[in-house]
Formats: sequence, structure tokens, C-alpha cells
Amino acid sequence: MARFVVSVVSLLDLESLYGHYANVGGKAIAPEVLLGLVVYGYASGVFSSRKIERATYESLPFQFVAGGLHPDHDTIANFRKTFLGEIQALFVQVLLLAQEVGVLKVGNISLDGKQKFTPMLQSIRR
Repeated sequence: MARFVVSVVSLLDLESLYGHYANVGGKAIAPEVLLGLVVYGYASGVFSSRKIERATYESLPFQFVAGGLHPDHDTIANFRKTFLGEIQALFVQVLLLAQEVGVLKVGNISLDGKQKFTPMLQSIRR
């Protein structure tokens, strides 16, 4: 699944994300990496920015998606907050591509006692 996410994110048009990056501040982490981590996190049931950060140290699939980088939870949370609209639209594109190749599965999760339907990506088996 991690390879699928990295492949799909590389196909997406991220021009709108790059347009918001400035040449000030510290070294920026590419939006492909942050988007890939958020998408992979959502697809694998990891929603917390802190847990995504920790996973870049402890989980091989997250390490693969992050390309060996370890963005901190503030960077992940700020990326999510800043680009929420764009991420939603890009996530829909990822889900459509996943459906097209047959790795989309819709599941149920409960948060705060309310049941929600959540799209998940299945592992690709060869």
C-alpha cells in the first residue's frame, strides 16, 4: 500500500501546494512527502500527527512514504490545516485511482460514539 500511495501522489498535480511555499524559513519538506504521509496515515487508520511522526521512525511503510525524512508533528498538522481544501480534493483523486485499480475498500469506524464510513486502501497483493 505504501508503494501505491507514493506512486499515486507522484501522479497528482501539486502546483497549488507548491504555490504557497515561500523561500523563507527553514528547509521545507516537499508536499509530496507530507501528502503521502497524510494519505497513507488515513488509509491505514493513523490520524494523529504525533502518531504519523512516530511512525516515520518505527514503521517501514511510513519510512518508505517519508523517503527517510522525519517531519515533526507540528509540520504535519500545519500542512493539514493550511491545505485542508486541497488535501480533500487530492484525497478524492487518490480514492478514485484506488477504485480504478481495485484496491479501494469502504469500512466503518467509530469516533466519539458516532459511526462513520471511511474509505480505506487495501494492500496490493501480487
